[in-house]
Amino acid sequence: MLVVVTVLVNGAADTFGRIYPVHLADLGLPPGTSGMAWFTAINLAVYATAALALAAAQCRLDSDAGARTFLALSCLTGLVSLVLLGLASNLPLVVAVVITANGIAMPLVRTVTTIWVNRRTASDIRATTHSFLAQAEYTGEILCAAALAALAGTFGTGGTMLLAATLFAASAGTVALNWCRTKARARDCQREG
Repeated sequence: MLVVVTVLVNGAADTFGRIYPVHLADLGLPPGTSGMAWFTAINLAVYATAALALAAAQCRLDSDAGARTFLALSCLTGLVSLVLLGLASNLPLVVAVVITANGIAMPLVRTVTTIWVNRRTASDIRATTHSFLAQAEYTGEILCAAALAALAGTFGTGGTMLLAATLFAASAGTVALNWCRTKARARDCQREG
């Protein structure tokens, strides 16, 4: 599950990272201000939001259920954020969505997967598991983002964001499917035991 989520989310994140500045510029930053100042302010807000989101999640990641819940919520946050970004046509909404996607969805997915691997993997294979997830990350950035980049000319920035949102939707579906299978296995074990 973590490999699939990593591939899909990183493909969407790479596409998002390349397209949202173009979308902001297309909407037009307020006159008389430097684009550099705006992007700096947005990124500072992203860092503050990420710190708050990670602090909120930290105390609930001590169990598989908590980690799975935050992973699903992060994927859903990314889905909603990218859909809104694809459809939004006013600057304040786009800025809020960028802060949400970059400050909550993407850092939480990466952090939860890392913590989950650290807690569930034996120390003798942990580095290999992290390396495997890093390869999944690169695969997502290369394959998914390349496919979305190829479609960007046809669908434009908004349409490409909507396509990237489908990667978050597939990630959320993967987490939900894993959750259902885990609960079914637990019920089967209780019946047998």
